[in-house]
Amino acid sequence: MIAALLTTAALALSPQAAADVQLAVQPRFTYDKRRALALRLGVAQSQDGVVRQPLSFEAGHGRKVGYWTHPDRAGPWPVVLFSPGSDGNARTQLPDADRLARRGLASLTVAPPASLITCRAAADVRSYVNYVVGRRRALDLLVNLRGADRRRVAAVGFSLGASMTATLLGVDHRLRGAVIQSSRAHESTPLGEYCGSARYARAYSVVDPVHYVSHSAPAKLLFQNGRQDTGSPEADVNALVAAANGPKEQRWYDAPHELNDQARAERDAWLVQLLAG
Repeated sequence: MIAALLTTAALALSPQAAADVQLAVQPRFTYDKRRALALRLGVAQSQDGVVRQPLSFEAGHGRKVGYWTHPDRAGPWPVVLFSPGSDGNARTQLPDADRLARRGLASLTVAPPASLITCRAAADVRSYVNYVVGRRRALDLLVNLRGADRRRVAAVGFSLGASMTATLLGVDHRLRGAVIQSSRAHESTPLGEYCGSARYARAYSVVDPVHYVSHSAPAKLLFQNGRQDTGSPEADVNALVAAANGPKEQRWYDAPHELNDQARAERDAWLVQLLAG
């Protein structure tokens, strides 16, 4: 009812004002589960104990490419779903997937939406929602990936992909846990500064991860941040951690936004322990 009233009110406003009204409505991360995934698997290749297979599927708003990486031995294997930052692609986190494969875990790396930050608030909120929906569809893929253990699934997100992962945890409870790397409670703040628009920041704030991570229980969370990361101030990082309502752990590193080898090693060890048995 409220959404309908807002839509009616928007008709009398300017295009920009109307867009702001529409964005005031709580975004929805639902999707048609009956829609075919249309999974296409490429040729698997094995090297140094790691098997990698390209794939593509219908992610809800167009096809997405990705890679299924796993140990070169019989499954089932626990699975980690990776999500990169705003400038990442399906290959960005493949080195992370390789390391996990050598420790007995499989990984699914999938491309994010092509244009996540355009400084057009309505378009960027839609892209963020599509990012989350695409990850939900990626979790649906696991039933069709031979060797995937759907009872033991976790996620890793970096930067904007971490904020998206925090949101994913609040709307989809199939994850045993997640590692949230270089994120903050309010992505709208730095993006509003980047776009030079307070109006953009207000509109984008409807998808700030702090609103959704409060529904993450019972998933376990590991938050990793660098003290040299000027884009993730401690107070806003702490606000995101405080909002998470399940088991959680916070670790800081003497590192920039990209973190460091210590953080990656601790992430891998945490995932192995989380997904054991």
